[in-house]
Amino acid sequence: MAQQPMSTPGAERGARPQANAPFFFEGEAQKRALSYVSYALNKGRGVFLLTGKADTGKSALAAKIRDGLRAEGTEVAWLSAANIGGNDLLRRIAASFGLAHYSLPRSRILGALEDHLREHARGGKCPLLVIDEADSLQVADLTEIATLCKLRTSGRYLLQIFLIGRQLPLAELAEGGRANGMEQLVATYRLSALSQAELDPFIGGWAAHLGHAVPPPLPRHLGQRLMAWSGGRPGRLSGLCEQLGVRLEQGALEAWDEDLVETLVEGVEQESAVVRPAAPPQGLAGAAATVPARGPSGLNSGPALARRDPRPAPAPSGAEPAAQALATPAPETAEVVTETALVAEKPPVARTPRPRPAGGAVQPIDTPLAAICGGAEEALLLAPLLTMLSERFGRCTLLDHRGDVDLTRGPWPALGDRVALRPVGVEEDGPSGAGATPLVGNLEQAAALLSGEVVRLLLCIDDSDATLALALAAQKRGIPVARLEAGRRAAETGKSESVNQALLDRLADALLVPDPLAQVNLLMEGIQRKRIRETGSLRVDALAAALAAHGVRLSQLVKARRGGASPAKEGYALVALRDDAHCSPGKLELLLRVLRDIGEMVPVRLVASTCVMDILNRTGIVAEREKWNIERLQPLDPMLSARYLGRARLVVTDSEYLQVESTALRVPCITLAEHTVWPVTVECGNNRLCRLNPVELIEAASVALTEEIPVSAVPSLWDGHASTRIVNALKRWLA
Repeated sequence: MAQQPMSTPGAERGARPQANAPFFFEGEAQKRALSYVSYALNKGRGVFLLTGKADTGKSALAAKIRDGLRAEGTEVAWLSAANIGGNDLLRRIAASFGLAHYSLPRSRILGALEDHLREHARGGKCPLLVIDEADSLQVADLTEIATLCKLRTSGRYLLQIFLIGRQLPLAELAEGGRANGMEQLVATYRLSALSQAELDPFIGGWAAHLGHAVPPPLPRHLGQRLMAWSGGRPGRLSGLCEQLGVRLEQGALEAWDEDLVETLVEGVEQESAVVRPAAPPQGLAGAAATVPARGPSGLNSGPALARRDPRPAPAPSGAEPAAQALATPAPETAEVVTETALVAEKPPVARTPRPRPAGGAVQPIDTPLAAICGGAEEALLLAPLLTMLSERFGRCTLLDHRGDVDLTRGPWPALGDRVALRPVGVEEDGPSGAGATPLVGNLEQAAALLSGEVVRLLLCIDDSDATLALALAAQKRGIPVARLEAGRRAAETGKSESVNQALLDRLADALLVPDPLAQVNLLMEGIQRKRIRETGSLRVDALAAALAAHGVRLSQLVKARRGGASPAKEGYALVALRDDAHCSPGKLELLLRVLRDIGEMVPVRLVASTCVMDILNRTGIVAEREKWNIERLQPLDPMLSARYLGRARLVVTDSEYLQVESTALRVPCITLAEHTVWPVTVECGNNRLCRLNPVELIEAASVALTEEIPVSAVPSLWDGHASTRIVNALKRWLA
């Protein structure tokens, strides 16, 4: 029985789009494509080909089809062919339908798949298989697809297949179709870009979909600028709309101007994980190096990680003549590298050198409150607390151990001159780096910082040797010490961090713990209960502040989760890598295979530290990210944690980064370690510890994406108000 034409639930009643529904723009090309889809669905059999250039909205159109069919009760499976190699296609298809396939022979997989399809046929439905990135399919894969298209029961076909790609070999399919059994090719359509007349409806529809005020029409010259930049491709325009959304959250847009358009375009380019290089100069085109395929000891799954495209890069067909004139074609004999490695550089840190007294003496701290942190990330945790303390008790000093805090970014500009920054890990007016002389290198130097008889309280969140020296000096001078995030312990008790943590907790006058398990650690070490107070986690406060900066309240998100609301179905798995120990050749291969399999279930976005990004560049992963189902890859920036978690359905991390934040938002988390400094996240069921084992990790990801998180999965005081409780606890020293 043929399927009925697809319809969007609620569309005929004029219903408002659901908040979690992705935006889909029905331009002229999209409407025509949907009519072809309806024709193919009515056939109830065969293969439909959808082609088009990059970012023309092929995957969005297929997602529209998928969601419509699923709403009508039809099973739709989705997989990407970009990472399929050898005889792997049938296993990937079985996995996309949720069938077991590990260690099973091909005959058993095919039998299980056929039984699964027959079960659906009894209900009068013909499942749909969508294969994205179908350009990578080989002749053997087409033969496999042809075999599946022939499956019938009682004269009814069991499966329909949609192939999506940039430039599928239609001529070869037509010529070799009968040999490969591809007589079932029922329709094809090539999706084109938007016209300039469709820019305003696209942007206005996107804004209305998210509940924003519709922007005014674009002036003609600015519309031409956007067309020249985007080529009318919906994928690029969607990125521009995301940048525009930040502006619309602050109020309606009254008028467009050139500065606004350039700012939005620049924001999209910065968000892009992989940049397209300009054509190499004449004579140097062949000098670009590629990463050769590795032998048995390296990455040996599939072709080499960096490929070359022997074809010259064409100019976008939808671009204006001005854009085509700016495009410099590569020489016909030159090979053009399709994607280039991303160079992850930290933004420059602006520091004002502080004058030092003659003779090299250390300038004492001249504020009543001082706080020491281990770097930019820990400084972000202190920002909400220092904001409240500076409002009540005056100016404070932030001591930066690593010297990478930048007061011109994030929440710091709002504090103005209420926070004075002093780097203590390097000379204040000297160079940073391996050869720099520490300002706090021993107890005597630490005592000199506190010698001004002005400091009334020292806050410690770091566990470095410099922090320990300052805490000792403070106790010798009778200055109270408050230990933030106290009670946490490193996995190995012999590590320097764990020793310093225990010593700092012994020295502190006030121990402010983030969760009940941290309090238990202190009590078991013999610390008096009267020195301990549970206040909640400052990480949650920093997350709440970042969300508030974008007009979102943490309590609203938590309440929605408690009410049973599930994450957006179009969300992604966020993978955060900071430890380069996972980037050795053997471990990196295992990790990429896991990401490839997770990518079959949900899109994968990878954020990596500078050292990890360097390794990914050298091994060619950045250039070939699509082969490993990595939708986006970008440098890790702690200031963007809230943005990373915005639509995440799953978090995979190899450090303590995002364990607390994901638990606070009830986003399932998998930690690539055997221990964690946040055991409460494991105890409450939100975080799972896994070794780097493919079977174990894929099972954990499947469970995390399908099972609901318990209502009580968040500690009671992780509500974004830890700073208020800490200020109340510190009143007696600062009053």
